[in-house]
Amino acid sequence: MKLSREEQRMRGKQEVLELYIKNQSRLCAYAHSFIKDYDTCKDIVQDVFLNFYENDFNHIVKAINKDGYLFSCVRNRCLDYLKGQSVRDRYMEKIVKELSRVEEDAVSEYEVKELSGLLEKAVNSLCNPTYTIFYKSRIEGKKNSEIAEEMGISIKTVEAHITKAVKQIKLVIKNLAIILLLATCLGRIML
Repeated sequence: MKLSREEQRMRGKQEVLELYIKNQSRLCAYAHSFIKDYDTCKDIVQDVFLNFYENDFNHIVKAINKDGYLFSCVRNRCLDYLKGQSVRDRYMEKIVKELSRVEEDAVSEYEVKELSGLLEKAVNSLCNPTYTIFYKSRIEGKKNSEIAEEMGISIKTVEAHITKAVKQIKLVIKNLAIILLLATCLGRIML
C-alpha cells in the first residue's frame, strides 16, 4: 500500500523525533568536543534536529548512514558556531577601535569599553533567528536569497529579521550617541 504524501511527511517527522530521542546525548557529547559550553552544545543539537523536523526531514530519513549524517551535521554546526564567535570578536574589536578613534579626547578608555560593551550586548541580545540572520547578512555578507535558502525560510522573513535587528541596534547606537555627547559636554564643563 502506497502512503499519501501527508502520511509520508508525518512518518518522516516521527522518525526524526525518534532519532532525536535516541541520539541526543551522544551528539551533545560529540559537540562538546568542539565547544566547551554544554548549553550551547544542546542548542546546536536541537537546532540540527529542528531543521530536519521543520524543513529537511527527507534528507535524514533517506540517508544510508544516519549516524554519520547526524554527526556531520552537528560537526558543521559547531564549526559554524566557532567561526561566528571569531567573527563576532573581530567585529567587536572594530567597533571598539572606531569608538576610541571618534572621540579620543573627550571619552576615556573606561567609557569606550563600557559603550562598546553596551553595543555588544545589543547585538548579543538579538533573539536567535534574528541574530543568525543578521550575522549572515551583515558579517558574512550573504544575500537575503542565500540566507533564505540556507535556513529554509522566505526572503520576506529574512528581510523582516534584518529590519528588526537594525532597529534594535540603531536604538542602542542612538543611546550611545547621547552618552558620548553628554560625556563630551561634561568634559568641557569640567575643564
